[in-house]
Amino acid sequence: MRKGIAVFTILLVILALSGTVMFYFPKSVSLHAEGMKYRLGQEHEAFEQQVQVLIEGKVYKRFLNTKRFEGSVDIQGLENVAALEMKTVQFTLDHDNSGLLIYRSFENGMPTNYLLGVIYFSTTYDQATIALQNQGNWNPENGFMLSAPASDRTEALEVSNKLMATYLKHFILD
Repeated sequence: MRKGIAVFTILLVILALSGTVMFYFPKSVSLHAEGMKYRLGQEHEAFEQQVQVLIEGKVYKRFLNTKRFEGSVDIQGLENVAALEMKTVQFTLDHDNSGLLIYRSFENGMPTNYLLGVIYFSTTYDQATIALQNQGNWNPENGFMLSAPASDRTEALEVSNKLMATYLKHFILD
């Protein structure tokens, strides 16, 4: 009887340890997709620009189920960010799988921060959308967005509305 209890206890400990390792083991993220930069609002429907989105990294779970992304976010074809391409970024992911996409570097011996926007990931990390900062702000009525994968503005809007649903509540981007 005691031998059975000991075996059961050992199996339970092994199961708990392997579950803990699996929970905290980093998840690889690899999103290479054609995306679309576009501007929100009916009056800006004609604005769309194709971009290549290359996201490589890992998502680490921390105590109390907080998550942290470490890797690179490279957006080819997006003006004004050529110098930022393939630089390593780190950010905490909120409960809705979003985080501030900030590039940190040193220029002329001084620290520099560049906030590209707020990035939202799907739970499987196979889709992403970024609410792009424009002169320090973003507006759901006429702000700039980037979504991947997407081949046109309609697909990009679907990705954005899906990934930002928690943030937007009942508001629908158009």
